Amino acid sequence: MADRELDAVRPGEEPAWIGYFDGAYLGDERAHCLVDLGKHRAAQADVRQAVATLAPTRRRRLAIDTARLATSLAASGDI
Repeated sequence: MADRELDAVRPGEEPAWIGYFDGAYLGDERAHCLVDLGKHRAAQADVRQAVATLAPTRRRRLAIDTARLATSLAASGDI
């Protein structure tokens, strides 16, 4: 449902601060939940997609997502 809502956004109609909460942010949050639930394959797919769509200037988010991917890979024994 969140993906559909993001797709339905019309540029210029949202407040400026909401731009932080993009598809990559949603993917990261979804991956965080999936890691906690032990659903590592799904978490890894979401976090990889999030990293692939992030701008290189989002260094902090890239670091967090990379750490989340590493945590999931280690927890699933896929090192």
